[in-house]
Amino acid sequence: MGPNTQATTEATKSIVDMRSCDLLTLLIPLETGVALGPLEGTSLRVGASIIGCFVTFPLAILSNQFVNPFVSRTSAHYAVVLSSIIHGIVYATYIWLVTKVGVVFSAQVSYVVTLAGVLLSMGILDEVHSKFIWMSLICMILGMALVKPRSH
Repeated sequence: MGPNTQATTEATKSIVDMRSCDLLTLLIPLETGVALGPLEGTSLRVGASIIGCFVTFPLAILSNQFVNPFVSRTSAHYAVVLSSIIHGIVYATYIWLVTKVGVVFSAQVSYVVTLAGVLLSMGILDEVHSKFIWMSLICMILGMALVKPRSH
């Protein structure tokens, strides 16, 4: 056993933890697809939130990231509350969009997020992108233009 055995073991544990989280994220579209079956609107949001509580509470406890709501308030507490409110509004809007225009058209939200990330990185971080990034963004926008909302 060499001197780097401890570092190698820690790195291996970190990779295993990341892979298990990646496997968990693969289940998220499945949950959304199954939930969109007979449910609509509010019942879908409530059900998804309840399922999310049962999944994330043990993960928060096990990873030592639980924020206790019953202690004196700090800016971290207010940040969690504000983040939760924003997430609730965004998720409700996304579910409304799915019910109005369909799953395929509303999936374009992920491409808008990518485009916004690239543009914000240029504005905030002064990043400069190669012509290949710009060509791929143009292809992405052209592909988005081909997708139309679901017609009733």
